[in-house]
Amino acid sequence: GIFPHTEEVLFSLAIASGETSKQLFTHWRRRHLKNDIWRTINYYWLDENHAPFTSPENNFGEAYRRFFRHAKINPRRIHPIRYDNTLEEEAKRYTSLLPSSRGLIYDPTRRYTKERPCVTAYKSNFHCAILDIDSNYHITSISPHKSTPCDSAKYNVTTHHSSGEKRITAGMQILQKTPRIIVTLLGKEKAHIIEDLYYGRNTHLPAIQLLLEHPN
Repeated sequence: GIFPHTEEVLFSLAIASGETSKQLFTHWRRRHLKNDIWRTINYYWLDENHAPFTSPENNFGEAYRRFFRHAKINPRRIHPIRYDNTLEEEAKRYTSLLPSSRGLIYDPTRRYTKERPCVTAYKSNFHCAILDIDSNYHITSISPHKSTPCDSAKYNVTTHHSSGEKRITAGMQILQKTPRIIVTLLGKEKAHIIEDLYYGRNTHLPAIQLLLEHPN
């Protein structure tokens, strides 16, 4: 479990783009829409295309149409990456918007030792991040080949690996410091990623490094 330092701090959830996220929002609407937990969360995005809200390429727009417009959530709890700024201005604005969270995280799978206790302290922007990795090892729009901006602890302007379009992406340090990450891998085309994690292959790739080195 994740225990924020104060009860006044709402749970902060960061969500990545991708087809998996679209399916997840649809699943939440169909199966869990009336759950009260949605009102206790602040929602953020880890990456966003530079496309208007009405475009199917806009990740927040898709999330809104699939889930948020149907759920009874205070709009002030939802923090999209905006389209009306330049990419550089919005990356800077969104970085300044990030919350600061600290508290304790309990991992019952850990065997207690003095060097590795079951409960550890954390300080991060988000309590949890839901990630997607495509079949080419891109994670939240971060290329398999490391670049200095994506190693940072802020949001950056990056280039999409297939379309060549500019977009805004969270730096890898933001993911590394998030106390809990959830990765959803759907489809046979991603089976090799599970194999790489199991056998410790391709450890030079940021996505594999993150999952192998992250404590939770």
